[in-house]
Amino acid sequence: MNEFSAKPCESDEDCGKSKFLTCQLVFESNICKHKQIFPIQPIEIGGTLVLTILMALAVMSGIGGGGIIVPLLMVFYKLNTKEAVAVSGFTILVGSVSRFAFTYK
Repeated sequence: MNEFSAKPCESDEDCGKSKFLTCQLVFESNICKHKQIFPIQPIEIGGTLVLTILMALAVMSGIGGGGIIVPLLMVFYKLNTKEAVAVSGFTILVGSVSRFAFTYK
């Protein structure tokens, strides 16, 4: 079982030292899950700035940027691989749609 696996808990302290795991009620039992969006951690603010710059460069160069985004999401936001790939796909879609909207004549 890795650091971010769902495991039974009584309080947030049972979920380890990570600020990204909290004890949440799911289907009548408490388990350790990834935190909600708020409160935002300082590392997430830095990650947002880095990802914004890299996504802008990826969109300008015409590539999706998925190979860059997934590892950074895992580092800055402590997402597991499955979640990081889903978020990456969504950001690539948003980048492509915004590029189309700005360049459409």
